[in-house]
Formats: sequence, structure tokens, C-alpha cells
Amino acid sequence: MGIAYSKKLNSLIAADAARKSVLRISLGNASISVLCREYEDMDLNGPSDLIITENEEIIFTDPIRNPFPNPCISPVYKIPKSNKIETFLTDLAFPSGIANIDSKVYISETRANRLVVMEDNQSDEIIEPQMFRRFADPGYPDGITVDDDKNIYQTLPGIGAIAVINSDGEMTEIYHMESWKPSNIHYHKEKFYVTDRLGSRIFRFSK
Repeated sequence: MGIAYSKKLNSLIAADAARKSVLRISLGNASISVLCREYEDMDLNGPSDLIITENEEIIFTDPIRNPFPNPCISPVYKIPKSNKIETFLTDLAFPSGIANIDSKVYISETRANRLVVMEDNQSDEIIEPQMFRRFADPGYPDGITVDDDKNIYQTLPGIGAIAVINSDGEMTEIYHMESWKPSNIHYHKEKFYVTDRLGSRIFRFSK
């Protein structure tokens, strides 16, 4: 599901929901190794999305996949430089997409229909996530990406849309398209790449 590039390791770090693991895929010889598959002797639920911070720490969402209306209260984990997995957040209603801007970490809380923010991921204090934006039901926010101007692009598969949110949490644009469910989204060099789980397609959009 989620994937990110580690310059330090020259590897792709991938969230594998089927294997319930976070994997390292070497770009040198294509070897695959497991970075983690459990926390305190408990199997992961099925990692979804991940980021690599400026300090080369991996933060990933790990939602429990129970059907509606179960809220699926789930954790978010961090793999620091020591490679010993630890809890980053404990109680989110199906955490899914994740992105970072400077020291802030944004997480889609799908079953709560909101986007939350951790103001300082480097803080040693226990900081509660703050609501950054609430979406109307049934938006079911999923993937997130950030453009060069630090605008957040949030997929809303429940209504077949992508919302654009500025740094103040205001929705400045919303793009709808018929017969699709946008899921993961990535921005690179003024283009957006969006997975569509309804049609098993990938769309590319110019900014």
C-alpha cells in the first residue's frame, strides 16, 4: 500500500497489508527484508501508509479493518533509528493516509471523517493530535499528498473527490469525477498520481 524512498538506505520502504509487515526493498539488489511485523509480541493489523521524516524515522498507519459501523480504533507506529518499533499515536478511528510538512505530521482519520495534525513529531512530550479539517459524511478521507506550496491534497473516496486544503485548514478547491474512488495520491514535479480502487486504475493529473 504505502511506499516511500529512503535515501540513507537506498531502499524503498513499503507498507504491506497482506503480510502485515513493513518491508525494506533494496534498490541495489532488489532484496526484500522485514523491518517489523509486530509490536510487543502482537502482530500488526496491516500497515497502510507511511512517511520517512527528515531524521530518517518511519511513521506508519496500521488500521484495523473491521466493517462499518465499527470505528476501528487503531494505532500509528514509529520506527526510529534504533529500529525498535514504538507507538506514535494510540487511538485514531481507522488512521490511513499520512504526510508531513516540516515537523508536522498529518493523518487521515477515515472513520471519523477528519484530518488531524501532530504539531511537532520531534517533541518528547505526549502531544494529542489536533483536528485540522473535518469532512462531511461520507467523505472517508484516505490518501494525502503535499504540493510545492504546502497545500494538502486529500482523497475522499466516499464522494469521489479530491479536496485541496491550505495551511490554515481551509478547503480552497474540491475536484469531483464520476465513477471513481480516489485512494492513494502522490505529487511529483507538478503532476499528481492517483490510484482508483473502483476501476483498478492510476490517473495522472497536471497541476
